[in-house]
Amino acid sequence: MTVRPVSTPRRPSGCLLRGIPACRSAMLGSVEKVRFGWSQWASKADRWPGFAWTIPKPNHAGRRLWMAFCLPAFAPQFTKADLVSPLRLDRLPISGRIRSVQRAFAIKRRDVLIGLAGSILPTYSIAQQTKIWHVGILAAPAVTGNTIVLGLIRAFKSELSAFGYEEGRNLKLTIISADGYYERLPALAKDLVGANPDVIVAMTTPAIAAAQKETTRIPIIMTPATDPIKAGFISSLAKPGGNITGLANMYPDLTAKSFEIIQQLLPEVFRVGIVTSNNPSHADILADAVKISNQLQIELTHLHAATPDDVDLAFDLAVEKKCQIILVIADPTRPAILAAAERIKIPTLYQQTGYVRLGGLISYGPELLDLFRRAAYYADRILKGHNPGEIPVEQPTKLRLTINMKTAGVLNLNISPNLLARADEIID
Repeated sequence: MTVRPVSTPRRPSGCLLRGIPACRSAMLGSVEKVRFGWSQWASKADRWPGFAWTIPKPNHAGRRLWMAFCLPAFAPQFTKADLVSPLRLDRLPISGRIRSVQRAFAIKRRDVLIGLAGSILPTYSIAQQTKIWHVGILAAPAVTGNTIVLGLIRAFKSELSAFGYEEGRNLKLTIISADGYYERLPALAKDLVGANPDVIVAMTTPAIAAAQKETTRIPIIMTPATDPIKAGFISSLAKPGGNITGLANMYPDLTAKSFEIIQQLLPEVFRVGIVTSNNPSHADILADAVKISNQLQIELTHLHAATPDDVDLAFDLAVEKKCQIILVIADPTRPAILAAAERIKIPTLYQQTGYVRLGGLISYGPELLDLFRRAAYYADRILKGHNPGEIPVEQPTKLRLTINMKTAGVLNLNISPNLLARADEIID
C-alpha cells in the first residue's frame, strides 16, 4: 500500500519553535529535517500519514546552553536523548502523538523568563558577595615600629572581621602615615583621596583636618577628634552633617583632672613641664593648663616638641628647668617620648594608656583601643549605605587611671593608697 504524504500541520499555539529563530545564532548549530512517520508494526487502521518539521538541532556548545536555560522548563516531557537524536513517536498511540509533540515543544513565555532569571540571579548574587571594600587609614603618627599604633590598627581590623570584612576576601586596607610630621598630611590626604576609598579613617585631629580639605564626597571617620564642633568638622554631635562622623574625645576636660592627679602623686609639687606639638588642638589645652597652674600656684614650663626630632630637646629643657613632673598632652603616639622620659628619669603623666603599658609611669584618659573598635562600627554602617552626616558622634563614657608599679619602683616613687584605690588598672 502506498501512503500519500499530507501537508504540514499548523504549528501548535505557544510552540517553542516560534521563539527559537531569535536565539538561533546564540545557541543553535545546524538545522536538520526530522521526520515523524509511519510505524512499521502498526496496523492499517492505526497508520498515520507522516509529516516533516524543520527542527533546529543544537551543536555541542549550543546544547549546553539549551540544557542550562530551556530544558528545566519542560524536563518531564523532554529528555537528554531528544537533544542528540531525532524524536521517535512511533512507539506512542496515534491519539497521543500530536499531543506529545505539543507538550514536548510547547513552552510559555513566562517559563522562559523564569528559566533565564534563575540562571542570571545566582551570578548576580555571587558578584555582590565578591565586592571588595576599600578602607583608607590616614595616620598622623608613625605606624611602622610603633607598638601602640599597631595595636590600635589591629583592634580596628579585628572588629571589622567581626562585622564580616576580611583582608584578602572582601576588604582592601590602605594605611598612609605621616610619621609624626604633620606638614606631610595634606599631600598624603590628597594621595589617599586619589585612590578613591569607600571610607577614610582619620587618626587624630590633624589627619581629620587634612582629609576634610581634600574631599566632601568620601565619608570620613574621626578616630578620635578633640572638640570636633569647634574644629569645624561637624555641626553637632547628634547630627554631624556633611561627610564626617565618628568619635570625639574628652581631652579638653582632662586638664583639670590631670593636675589633680599630679597633686596626689606629688603633694608638694610646684614646677610642672607640659609637652605639646604642632597639633592645632594643643593651643586651647595649653591655655587651660596655664590658668589652672596659676590657680594652684604651680610654675608651668612649656616643652614644645613640634616634630619627633624635637622630643629629646624638649625633655632636656625639662631637666634644665628642674621640672618635678611632666604632663604629656594627648597627641598621636610618639615612641621617642617614652624613651626620653626613661632617660631623664622624671615622673611623667600621659593622657593615653598605651604609654603606661609600655613602661610609662601613669596615665589618665579614654581607652583608645575601645575607640578604634568602635570606629569599625562606623565603617560597617557607612559601607552598608548609611549617610555619615546622620550617624551621631560618640564620646567615651569612661576615663581610665592606669599605674605602672614597676616604673614607680625604678623612680623610687611611693604611690599613695588613695591613688591606688582609684586606679582602673595596675601594672606590676
